[in-house]
Amino acid sequence: MILDESYFTYGDFDSEKYDLIFGHVNTSELANMAGQIGTLSIFNKRNKAIYYINDDYSNSPVSFEAEIVTLCATPLEDIDAYEIEKAIFNKRGYRKLYVKGQSKFAIIDEHDSYLNCRLINPSRIYSSRDQVIGFRFTVECDSLMFWQDPTEITYTLNHTTTSQQSNITVKVDSDLDDYIYPKITVTMGNDGGDLTIINNTDDSTRLTKFVDLSSNLIIIVNGVNNTVSGQNYEKMANRNFVRLLPGSNGFTIKGEVKTIKYEFQNRKYI
Repeated sequence: MILDESYFTYGDFDSEKYDLIFGHVNTSELANMAGQIGTLSIFNKRNKAIYYINDDYSNSPVSFEAEIVTLCATPLEDIDAYEIEKAIFNKRGYRKLYVKGQSKFAIIDEHDSYLNCRLINPSRIYSSRDQVIGFRFTVECDSLMFWQDPTEITYTLNHTTTSQQSNITVKVDSDLDDYIYPKITVTMGNDGGDLTIINNTDDSTRLTKFVDLSSNLIIIVNGVNNTVSGQNYEKMANRNFVRLLPGSNGFTIKGEVKTIKYEFQNRKYI
């Protein structure tokens, strides 16, 4: 697993300060590439076959037992053990856990991916001389995979009329075979007017359309929580929020658009 023999950061905590790496004393290597998903299906009695409907992610967030130990089993000072426990365990809310590399002797930068998680229910790991050399705990994640830091892609279109349109491509490098809902920021031109966004790779008839937008407006359309900035939700004629598929997404952008920015997060196997 990518965590093994690795330094890490968790929120503001940096494990290198205490020479702590992920390891195994009483735990086993996590073999799963992702959390477990279920299948939503329907059984057809006529032909005695099951038909797939969708995936069920409700029980998919990853949870596993992990251990961190000092690199050479060097005993921790009591004050250091206390500082570690206070800094990382049983915190309220999720924090970002970044892997820093395969120990300090072979650094591999994995800082673009992280587990959004809580480290809970800790216990101390002792040496044969009853000295603290590490900790065992549960890693409780909010997702079935690693998150990647947000990808931001900006296109400068400089359309000068409401009828002008451009075709652009947004590439998504996600291991999750499902839709990703981006946050889209559009800067309109001097006359404003209508705005249409179409992901032709998804469905060319599924329009995200606004009418009569203000001049020089900056509008934010957030598909993660289905919100539109300002009072512009009322101007949304086709209330379909943009969604992305893994791979290349071919878009048509129509309207007096100066710039359009896509922000989204890929998912990666553990």
